[in-house]
Amino acid sequence: MTKLRSLFDGEPFQGRDLFAGPLPWLEPKRLLLMMVLAVFAVETLVMFTLHLIPGLPVVTEAVVDSCLLLLVLSPILYYFHYCPLQLHYRAGLQTTNRLLRSEERLRLVQGATNDGLWDWDIATESVYYNPRFAAMLGYRRDDLKPFLQTWRKLLHPEEKTQVLETLDEHLAGKNEHYRAEYRVKTAGGEWLWVLARGRVVSRDEAGGALRMVGTLTDISDRKRAEQALLARKQEVGQLSRQLMLRSEEEKRHLAQDLHDEFGQVLSAFQLGVEVLQKHRSPGGKGYQEQCNRLLGLVSRLERDIRHISRHLRPVMLDDLGLVPTLRSLAAELESQVPGLTVEFSIEEISGRLETDLEMVCYRICQEALHNCLKHSAASRVRITLRSGVEWVEMIVRDNGRGFEVRQQPERDSHWGMGLLGMRERAHAVAGSCDICSTPGGGTSVVCQVPARFVEEGLCRTSAS
Repeated sequence: MTKLRSLFDGEPFQGRDLFAGPLPWLEPKRLLLMMVLAVFAVETLVMFTLHLIPGLPVVTEAVVDSCLLLLVLSPILYYFHYCPLQLHYRAGLQTTNRLLRSEERLRLVQGATNDGLWDWDIATESVYYNPRFAAMLGYRRDDLKPFLQTWRKLLHPEEKTQVLETLDEHLAGKNEHYRAEYRVKTAGGEWLWVLARGRVVSRDEAGGALRMVGTLTDISDRKRAEQALLARKQEVGQLSRQLMLRSEEEKRHLAQDLHDEFGQVLSAFQLGVEVLQKHRSPGGKGYQEQCNRLLGLVSRLERDIRHISRHLRPVMLDDLGLVPTLRSLAAELESQVPGLTVEFSIEEISGRLETDLEMVCYRICQEALHNCLKHSAASRVRITLRSGVEWVEMIVRDNGRGFEVRQQPERDSHWGMGLLGMRERAHAVAGSCDICSTPGGGTSVVCQVPARFVEEGLCRTSAS
């Protein structure tokens, strides 16, 4: 009787069924049978008792019979009829209150998130769209017919196939949740970006989907922000490329001026000193030594200017192209560093690349070789240049000490800024630059740029 006492103690029954659990005999059919048996038993007992008392008037027997029936049947009716009905009523009331609170929470959440709600009965192809769903698209609720075909007609042609494929995959059980971003047509004829999320909540015994519910979120503001960010990124990339091209153009002009103007002056000066040296004068030995010293200074100045000019902008790159310039760079580096072997390999390069692409490849190779000499202590370097259908790839690999790639170099270090500069140069021409290295296993710098050629021709595999 614990369940019955809880009614009078003021404790909530929490919606549990009276006839479930430890009191299965309090089922409605059994209660009715027990009530009939109880009335029959009580009436029989009363009549038997009155029969044992002879001489009672009829009125007295009727009053005694009624009182005894009332005293005996009242507790029976109370416990076996009134209490179960009261429990059922309270359980139903609690269930109703929970449903009302749940509906209120759902309404508040929908209002806070501003999302549309849809409920799809897959068997009948009918769909429930809540008022917010229709208002988001500029429709009235009655304008959207409760069918799946209504939603299909609103899909943008560019995303329709992908959206339906994603939905079919979820219905087949391949994905736990359904998620898709696409455009739908509004009542005004405009296209609105939305995010649809949902899940199958009911399946049959064979695993077929029976019911699916989900939400629809307006993400047009986010899409506009993403597009604006992408446009700004493209503008920054274009500006970076323009700055790089302007810088290289200035270097080219400066290198050309150094090569032409100063080179001619130094050549004329050197020629004049050589003429003076050939004409012997009373200066004797001291005069000759002075001429030799001047000629040495001129030769040194000429080498320095040539080196500065090549560092600023190699004239060979403009005149002969990337391959001869890299070959010359490899030969010069090998001659300057004792014990260093530089190999140069070309694989299927079709003609000359565009000017900015050649400059990017040259600068990245130059920076990679500089870092190799300064940090890796390598004895062998191999430069590989090869072309594919869409990309031209350049690899600079050494056998130096290497390092852990996960430990990114500091931005204020020379290596960190060099790597950052290489990547920025590659990104400026829609390319990429990656570094692969392991401690003790050497370092590889891999650069890829678009295969845009200005001259056709085929340079077969060669090595030096």
